[in-house]
Amino acid sequence: MPRSLGTEGLNESLASSLKAALLVWLDFASGAVRLTNASSSMTWQGEHYVAVGSLGSIEAIAETSDLSASGVRMTLSGIDASLVAIALIESYQGRRGQVRLALLNDAMQVVDALVLFDGKIDTMQITMGDTAQIVLTLEHRLIDAQRARTRRFTHEEQQLRDPGDRGLEYVVAVQNLDLRWGQADPQGSNSEGGGNPSGGLSDIQESGA
Repeated sequence: MPRSLGTEGLNESLASSLKAALLVWLDFASGAVRLTNASSSMTWQGEHYVAVGSLGSIEAIAETSDLSASGVRMTLSGIDASLVAIALIESYQGRRGQVRLALLNDAMQVVDALVLFDGKIDTMQITMGDTAQIVLTLEHRLIDAQRARTRRFTHEEQQLRDPGDRGLEYVVAVQNLDLRWGQADPQGSNSEGGGNPSGGLSDIQESGA
């Protein structure tokens, strides 16, 4: 993804001793969770990022020249119990997650931050011990393009998409309809050939009347 730094961020990146921290933003239904692996909490663009015991590790974030969807996995340890509760009871899959690299000045304040990864939460594996640990996986947004879109031509499916539309109301009836067009009806109800046997489309029209 394209990235850019402001003037202050560029200057800081050229300093003899570069200081940086990771900012993790997770958008849960109950509210966003913001974490940093810095030694103290910090603020970026008016949002407060809480310093956790340790972000543990974040796997290398891969970038490719094609449109392959690469994810990222991170380990959160020494975290607050509220995040464990979110992982246990909330529906988090598909919620947005972001990892940024923050450049810090000598006062350990964020001067700029680059987006390293922007995707969706996939899994959260919890390990309980002396401290709680969560292994969280973010998947690339392009992963949606690889998922099959299952849509069926049924009345029930059509009602989910367009309530009140009756265009597929008789799909099942027509599918099971036995038409012998141009043939004599073996039951004798259509001895002259052509048309349809007793019932058939007339029943469908009557049921929809």
